[in-house]
Amino acid sequence: MREKRLEFKFYDFDGFRQVRCCLSAYLEEVLAGHPSRRIILTEIALNEAVANALKACQEQAGDRMSNGVKVAVYVRNREELVLRIQDTGCGFPAAEKLKQIEHKMCDPALIEDDAWVESGRGLLIMRAVADRLEFSRLGNQVSLYISLTHKSDLEARPG
Repeated sequence: MREKRLEFKFYDFDGFRQVRCCLSAYLEEVLAGHPSRRIILTEIALNEAVANALKACQEQAGDRMSNGVKVAVYVRNREELVLRIQDTGCGFPAAEKLKQIEHKMCDPALIEDDAWVESGRGLLIMRAVADRLEFSRLGNQVSLYISLTHKSDLEARPG
């Protein structure tokens, strides 16, 4: 069986809305058999990554967004779902932010403090959903890796 790979490029939120149904259908297919909560949270994490990328492009280029945002979604080795989002922004200090997020994830009180903060919440969501989260050195590409072979502790949480 040949694995499907979806790749899209868009330049604004309207462009993303046009491809979101294809991405949702793909995630439902790949995550079939996993709890519906995991599918929904994966979609939310993808939406957050795309929103961050579009915001970065708009901040850098204004309304022009000549190079847009690229999204690739695929299964690697039948074991891992990969969501890769790349923008043309100048990036951000990803390593520093990831350390902050890892620290916060060890203390639920810190997460609750940030739950209503407008900036940074998307990174926290992405880290909570993904088994592994990686940024490019520049900080303008994020890759979320989600295991297909085991359930993360996300599904085991009450609620």
